Amino acid sequence: MRDGAEDMEDRFARGRCRVDPFLQADQVNASALEILDGLEQLLQRPAKAVEAVDAQAVAGLGMIDQLARAGRLARSPETASANTRMAPAASSFCEAHEKLDAAAFKRLHREVLARAPAGTPWKGHRVFAVDGSKINLPRPLAGSGYRAPSEGAHCPQGLVSCLYDAIERIPVDFDLFAHGSERAAALTDLDSAAEGDIVVYDRGYYSREMILAHADRGLECAFRLQRNACAAFIDSSETDATVELRAPRDAPPGRRGRSLRVRLVKYVAADTEFRLATTLLDERKYPAGALADLYRRRWEVEEFYGVAKELIGEFRGRTERGVRQELYAAFTLIAVSRLFANRCEADVNQGDGHRPDWRATFRNGMRLLAREVEAMFLAHGAFVAESVARIITGLSRGLQRERPGRSHPRKSMKPRSKWMNRTNA
Repeated sequence: MRDGAEDMEDRFARGRCRVDPFLQADQVNASALEILDGLEQLLQRPAKAVEAVDAQAVAGLGMIDQLARAGRLARSPETASANTRMAPAASSFCEAHEKLDAAAFKRLHREVLARAPAGTPWKGHRVFAVDGSKINLPRPLAGSGYRAPSEGAHCPQGLVSCLYDAIERIPVDFDLFAHGSERAAALTDLDSAAEGDIVVYDRGYYSREMILAHADRGLECAFRLQRNACAAFIDSSETDATVELRAPRDAPPGRRGRSLRVRLVKYVAADTEFRLATTLLDERKYPAGALADLYRRRWEVEEFYGVAKELIGEFRGRTERGVRQELYAAFTLIAVSRLFANRCEADVNQGDGHRPDWRATFRNGMRLLAREVEAMFLAHGAFVAESVARIITGLSRGLQRERPGRSHPRKSMKPRSKWMNRTNA
């Protein structure tokens, strides 16, 4: 290895070396992937109680053997006390943290999803929702191309766009953008969708160019229409019609002159008229009631943004890389929490379907995961199994019945100053 290995170890112990000289990058990657392999086995095996001694199913023998050889599994009290005294300084971890590429968190997210069990399709399709949300960023990011929403605003804002599995309630792909174009951001999210998938959008996304972009990828789509879109159909008495749309004049050369058949549907729910444009043309397979159910599932991404912003709070990082790390890590934690919740719900929702299903609460799932996540990645395999068992047990104790038809008005979580309150009063 090395000349001056003892000096490097001393520097690491005193907080002046950013990397543990005895823990190589390939060892870190192998350990993390073996944990994910164990989670895959746990989530996909038949429902049964998790045994605390089932270390192999959770961590993998390879990781346990590697840690044993490195001497990190069991240490005497004297050794543990000495290591505590020689712990690296917090500033050293912060400096090393800033050097980690944020793409590593997205790779970890992909690995988690690759090991997740297959979801339940909707009429043979996976269903995704795409939506964007503005998020306040630390003031130093104003120098990185992120602009403030108004001249007097203190903090710049960025656009977060997410491709969200509306059935499994899991974020699939996401990114942070300095521009404010939700359509342009949505097109980058589509790279994670596969041919035959359905992508559902809210108002503001619909355009002929967007529909053609989905057709080029072999994707089905459904858009809620604004009042000024397809005005002839909206003002008519028709509730279901198929029309032919032509590519706009400013379309890319490969799409100019093309046409595409699109189905327009109107329906009423909770005293509100909804207008949809979709490429699902088969009226027998996809009646208006089924399309209403499809669009209703899009609301899951709205709730996801609410809990994600609550989880993140204010960003601690002051650089674009640090912000991306926190954002991507939060989305991955939510995905892992939902995987545990989906497994728990699948175990308990095995009735005759006449009563609403049980659902695990998000806050309870995140609280349990936050309490156990460090042990899952750092502890002995047997303790990892115990952590997983505690998460599943805790989720099962906090289940709630679904409440179909429940609705509430949208409420902005934007902080309000006392001057705004006085003006509105």
